[in-house]
Parts: sequence; C-alpha cells; structure tokens
Amino acid sequence: MNGSRDFLDTNVLVYAFDRSDPVRQAMASQVLRNAMDARSGVVCVQVLKEFFQVVTRKIPDPLVLTEARALVRDLATALRVNEDTLDILRRATGLCEVERISIWDAFIVASAAAAGCGRIWTEDLGHDRVLLGVRIVNPFVEAPEGVHERTAGGGGAADDDWPAT
Repeated sequence: MNGSRDFLDTNVLVYAFDRSDPVRQAMASQVLRNAMDARSGVVCVQVLKEFFQVVTRKIPDPLVLTEARALVRDLATALRVNEDTLDILRRATGLCEVERISIWDAFIVASAAAAGCGRIWTEDLGHDRVLLGVRIVNPFVEAPEGVHERTAGGGGAADDDWPAT
C-alpha cells in the first residue's frame, strides 16, 4: 500500500457542494475537511475540470460560473494538485487493459498512485478494492472519521456554507 495521502475523486468534491442530498453532502464535506485539516488531500487536474463541469451544469441547483471558478481556485490552493503527465497516462492505459475500467477511472488511480496516496475517496471503482497499491474507499459505505458527530444532532455540513469562501 502507498502512503498516508488521500486522493479525492470528483464525485466526493461534487457532493460536498451539492445541497440536494444533505446526507451525502455531510459525508463528502467531512472527507474534504479531514483531508484539508490533515493536509493530506490530493486531486489531479482532471478532477478539477470534471468538478467545474458538474457543479455548473449537472447538479440540481448549479453554481454560477464565478462561484465555481472560485471554488476550483480554492480547492487547488487547499489540496495538492498532481499534474497530469504522459507517464500517468501510460500507467492508466495499462490499468484499463488489465482491470477493464474506464480511462477516466484508471487515470484517477494512476494519478493517486503517482502522488503516493494510500486511499482514493470515491463512490466508484468498488469499495475496499486495491488498485496499484491504493485502497478504494467509498465514503457512503465507510463513513469518514467525524461524520457521525456532525450529523447526529441536525445541523452540520449540510446547513453551513463550508468550505466555500
């Protein structure tokens, strides 16, 4: 297994800002908060592009472009951004062939492995699976540390604007 860094997939970031599902929003927000607090969070450029597209066009209450752009900037500042490289692409295409997963998912795994991540937080790829030495963790199956305290008495991440600036 790789190190203590946590790779955050697009779907986790989207849920953190999508108010249409307060339970998933609370869980995803906690994953993001934990990664930011521990300074262990990693994304790649692909994740930030996908995030921008989804939150401005595909969620029930889309963000305005200026807000989404500011969020991408803030996420890129708060998290480590692993650059997309040809080496990562080569590894991803090999993973596609061996594991029969999409190039998009394979690129996430290869990027996480290249960044030394021990986990990928995602609802995709199968919970508790290990690919390229990185464990897949579905935050909606295995709740992130701290989520129960934030959601137990009402309120919590779904009721505040965190982590928007």
